[in-house]
Amino acid sequence: MQASRFLSRLLLPLVFASCTTTDDGTIEVEPPPEEEPQLPEPMPHPDPNETPAQAAQRVMGQFKDCMSFADFQTANMANAWASLAATNNQQCRSCHVTGGNGFIATDQAQLMFETIKANQYYLLQFVVADLTAGPTYAKVIVNRESFRGVGLGKVPHAEHPRFNPDANAGMTALQRFYDLTVARIAAECSPAPQ
Repeated sequence: MQASRFLSRLLLPLVFASCTTTDDGTIEVEPPPEEEPQLPEPMPHPDPNETPAQAAQRVMGQFKDCMSFADFQTANMANAWASLAATNNQQCRSCHVTGGNGFIATDQAQLMFETIKANQYYLLQFVVADLTAGPTYAKVIVNRESFRGVGLGKVPHAEHPRFNPDANAGMTALQRFYDLTVARIAAECSPAPQ
C-alpha cells in the first residue's frame, strides 16, 4: 500500500510534465505549462436575423449591466491603472485622472467604475465586442489592441509615452475584472433559455 502511494506521488507529476534525459543519464522533469483559464463559449443567440451592430450592442450591454463595483475593487482596477507608469515614469493618472483623451485612470475607484459603466466610449477602451464568429456567437473580449496601439505609440498615439501593453499591472487587473464579470454573466445575468 505504501509503495503504491509512493509510486503515484512519483509518477503522477510525470504524466502532466515533459521529461528529458541529459547526457549523464539523469532525468529532468519540466512542469507542465500554465494554461490560461478557458471561459465558456457564448451560447448562440436565437435570432438568426440579428445584425452585427445589434449583436455588438447586445453583448456590450449585457457585459456593462453585469459589471459590479465589488469585482472592480477585487481586481484592483483603479489603483493598477492610476499608478501604471510609462517608460518616462509618468503615471496614467497624470493625464487621465478625469478621463482626459477618452481614457480614465484614477485611484478613485467609485468614480472610475461609474464613468466606465455610464459611458460606452470609456468602456470600449477596456473591452470590445468580438464578432469574428459572426453575430450569432458575439462575445466581449479584452480590448488588447487598444492598449497595444497606445503603449507602442501607433498612429494616432505617436505622442503618447510608451509602456508595455501586454505585461503590466493594469492589464492584469483588467483581465481579472473581465474574468469576474464573465463569471457573473454566466451565473447571474444570462437570460433564461427560450
